[in-house]
Amino acid sequence: MIFEIIFGIMLIVVGMGIIINTEGIQILVLFYSGFLILIPTELISIIGIAIIIIGIVFLALVPLRLFKNIREYKKKVIQYEEKQEYKNPSWLTHQYYDLGESIQDIANEQNVSIVAIRKWIDKLNHVSED
Repeated sequence: MIFEIIFGIMLIVVGMGIIINTEGIQILVLFYSGFLILIPTELISIIGIAIIIIGIVFLALVPLRLFKNIREYKKKVIQYEEKQEYKNPSWLTHQYYDLGESIQDIANEQNVSIVAIRKWIDKLNHVSED
């Protein structure tokens, strides 16, 4: 994400530099090419504007990517919390006391250890005694 920000800013600065220094760039192109070909100033300005637009697009993509990452993170948290039904007292009470499922069965269903289920049942019993 930092790369996109730096790259976008760099492109905008380079594009602005191209637009501002069109005559200097023409001379530079002439010097490097060895030909007597001059690129029209308007074409160089268009190239500069195109580079600026690309830079702006890069900067616009950063919030979209950040929003996508946040949305994916929230989705994973919700999925993780949904898998931890054994921490819900009403669910655990229903499974263990009402349905009579063993701690082993509950642990297997929730993909956790027996110790974790035992701990939550003990908490449940402690709360009910109070």
